[in-house]
Amino acid sequence: MLSDFARHANHHITELLRLLGGGELRDFAFVRAHAHCRASQRFPLEAMLHAYRAGHKVLLQWISDAAISAKPRRRQQIFEAVAAFSI
Repeated sequence: MLSDFARHANHHITELLRLLGGGELRDFAFVRAHAHCRASQRFPLEAMLHAYRAGHKVLLQWISDAAISAKPRRRQQIFEAVAAFSI
C-alpha cells in the first residue's frame, strides 16, 4: 500500500510541476482512480482526505517559498498553477 501512496504522491508532484511549467489544466483522473481503489479497499475516507490536506499544505508551502524568490513575471504563472492545483 505504501508504494501505491508513493506513486500517487508522485503523480501529484508531476502534475504540479507540469502546471508550473505553463501546462494547461487537465482532468485529474488519477485522483479519481486512486480514490476508487481506496474505496474498494474500504480505506477510511477521513484518513485519505487528511493525507491530501497534509500533502497539499507541504507542496503549497514549497511553492509559496519559491514564489517569494521568483521574478515578478514568473510569480503570476506560479499563482495560476497553484490556483489550478488547489481546486
